[in-house]
Amino acid sequence: EKLTDALAERAWGLFQEIETEGGLQAAHTSGFISESIEKLRDKQLEKLATAKQSLIGVNRYPNMDEEAKVLLNPDLLQRASSPFEKVKKESLTKGQGRGTPLKAKMILFGDPLMRTARATFSENVMGVLGWDTEQEIWKEGSSVAKADVFVLCSDDASYPENAPVIVESLRKQGYQGPVIIAGKNERASDWGIEFCLYRGMNLLEFHHSLMQQLP
Repeated sequence: EKLTDALAERAWGLFQEIETEGGLQAAHTSGFISESIEKLRDKQLEKLATAKQSLIGVNRYPNMDEEAKVLLNPDLLQRASSPFEKVKKESLTKGQGRGTPLKAKMILFGDPLMRTARATFSENVMGVLGWDTEQEIWKEGSSVAKADVFVLCSDDASYPENAPVIVESLRKQGYQGPVIIAGKNERASDWGIEFCLYRGMNLLEFHHSLMQQLP
């Protein structure tokens, strides 16, 4: 009953706003209706981009075998999934230009439970953005298989000691791209890490920043 009352109250309020504009035709002509729809769209997109609202197969649990499609005029149709389809297409196109799909490698170390949880989260994020992913357990002194981006996945207590060592090792191996860390960490930049992956981050903004830093 509370939800029904709230819905009715909001609908009545919207009706009164339209009447204040001079009626439906006047509200349409003045742009009031289109502006209201645009505001609602922007709010929904923000929720999707930060994963506060889930769209299965789009911003959660992506199907990596699904072909990325982009509408000819997504701005006209306003599909909720369009921004994600666009960034996925950009990633696939970038990979095609390199001759192979973009690959993000999760480097796991430290506490087994936390590193697995963060690797799973990070793989979901990168998969949403159109990247292939794989995991590798870090072994000090060993070489890491090549990838376009590396994501360090561990518990917070293990990062200060190990993250700088891993970043230095990657640089010595010739890797010049951005390094990412799973979890929000204020010291990440001190260790030579460019990005943090964490719940509530804006995935679309992260994608654009990451693509700009790819060598």
